[in-house]
Amino acid sequence: MDTLKTYLTDLYQELPDTPANRKAQAELLDAMTTFYNQQRQRGKDEDAAIGATLKATAGIKTRLAQAHAEASAEPAARPAAQAKRNVPVERCVTMQQAETFWQAAGTHALAMAGGVFLLIVGSGFTIVGDSGHDWSMVAFYIPVLLGIAALILSSKAFKAARRPLRHLPVAAAVHDQAIARRAAYHRRYVIGQSAGYVSLAAALLTVALDSGGNEGTFLMAVLIGLGVFCLVYVHSIDRQYKRLAHRRIGD
Repeated sequence: MDTLKTYLTDLYQELPDTPANRKAQAELLDAMTTFYNQQRQRGKDEDAAIGATLKATAGIKTRLAQAHAEASAEPAARPAAQAKRNVPVERCVTMQQAETFWQAAGTHALAMAGGVFLLIVGSGFTIVGDSGHDWSMVAFYIPVLLGIAALILSSKAFKAARRPLRHLPVAAAVHDQAIARRAAYHRRYVIGQSAGYVSLAAALLTVALDSGGNEGTFLMAVLIGLGVFCLVYVHSIDRQYKRLAHRRIGD
């Protein structure tokens, strides 16, 4: 990643060589490297991946220019700036915390979408099952219970991961990475959303073609479950990227 390192070195060369600036530069390099690797995994060549990475973090130049202007302020204005620096620094969401949060959000989205799918399919088993046989009730209760367990357990785990970050601002590198990830996820978001709507439409078509038969009604339940799974999953993932992308940037 020599190109990205050189790019950041040029951006930061006019700022004071302080521990805070070195840390911010290192966190930003990690975020850009992660985004670059994602672009490469999607089939882009090296030049295209680097171009996409630099474009996704274009707003950095403006913030660094403002920081340089503050660092080059006239001596008469520096006492006020010094007083401001003496105020305790506000704690922000770091890149490591953001990565942990996004991993928890992905697990939660999958468990939540899967839980809803199992609830719908479990209900569908009662349509084709014979209530006089025990197996039909077992076929209903097993997916329903698994779906409820997935919803409850995943919600508790995600709340535990989200609670420490709920009221914190984000570091600038986290903000930029959240925007870049959301932009990169947009294509999959559109595909998942489209697949969900197509599955729901196919469910209605299945019932119409089957003339109300049990098999067709059960297939409808499965297709509805798949459609809801796709919609819930992609909306949940996008929402968690949006959550940090719209969060206030800390000092």
